[in-house]
Amino acid sequence: MKKFVGSLSVAVLLAAGCKSKPLGSPPTMEEAQALVAELAKINVASCDAQRARELFDLHAFAIRLFDGNESLASGAEATLSQDPLLTKAFCLYGAPKFLRVQTFKGEPKLLYRRLADSGVSYLRLDLLKREGKVRVVDWLDFSQGATVSETGRQMMAATLKGGHVGDGQQIGATVVHIGELLSASKHAEAREEIAKLPPAIRAAKNIRVLEVTASNDLPTAEYGKVLDAFAKDFGGDPSMQFMLIDHYFVAERFDDLLAAVAMLRKALGDDAMLYVFEANAYLKRNQAGDLAKADEALQRCFKLEPGFEQALSVMMDLRVAQNDTVGAAAAIRAFYAATKRQLSRSHLSTVPPAMLQSAEFDALEREGALLP
Repeated sequence: MKKFVGSLSVAVLLAAGCKSKPLGSPPTMEEAQALVAELAKINVASCDAQRARELFDLHAFAIRLFDGNESLASGAEATLSQDPLLTKAFCLYGAPKFLRVQTFKGEPKLLYRRLADSGVSYLRLDLLKREGKVRVVDWLDFSQGATVSETGRQMMAATLKGGHVGDGQQIGATVVHIGELLSASKHAEAREEIAKLPPAIRAAKNIRVLEVTASNDLPTAEYGKVLDAFAKDFGGDPSMQFMLIDHYFVAERFDDLLAAVAMLRKALGDDAMLYVFEANAYLKRNQAGDLAKADEALQRCFKLEPGFEQALSVMMDLRVAQNDTVGAAAAIRAFYAATKRQLSRSHLSTVPPAMLQSAEFDALEREGALLP
């Protein structure tokens, strides 16, 4: 994006462009399902850029990016082709897991879940059938709150609104640099760079998302203020709930957290990770009947994905909260079976000493599921 934002000028943007006719048509459900098999062939280990390029309709994406202005889109395609967008979506944080073909606004979309060290998100891929081929044309990353093309349009609109067209290339470079700083966990430096952006750019939705991410190492009260402001502006947006779930958990606003999960489920459909969020909220709130609700949520999670790692971690905490030594040991045993990772007694700080020294936990050590 940084390579072509700076080349835009008010004269060019306001010039009479050649508006394109509608491109292609939505695929059928069967054609969408067939594309899933092709996307699965992208070799994430080697980041198969060539296959990803073949499955991405760059021309149609450029038309979307420039809101149907074909002359601007054609002029930007060469620059856009240098940025392997779909490759990044599938390789940057590991392979996303395909969940389902989802009908959204009457069109089939592909829904994926991505789990990474930075957290969880969902990708909803827009598809287009053009010239006899079904390809990805755009996608919504639920951790960003907008499709890739919408994010680009927001940045260009903010650049124009703030009168910073001549600074577009520098602004684009700064935004890219902020992302690099966040990837390196340099949050304070990222906040400094965000503060240097013009007000109109800082107000853009995608920059607000970066600001929240850059603030998560602040003291809880300060981080809460950033997220409260974010919730005020975007609390009704399903795609923004991932940012808010973190805030609600830290602030112990469990009713709000459960409402956020319900909003996500309505937008996404059922998913194992949503039940993990729900179970954790009930576990931490721990009002009358909440532990049973947490247990029910985890059982629904395992019905969707048996041995789901994140759910097994919550299950261990739940069994400890229920003072169920046998159940806690069973959860640790299941965690080891699913992940082949050994837990250590010394690291199980929430487990009561009597439970740690129980016969059930001694058995786990003999089995190799638990370290001393």
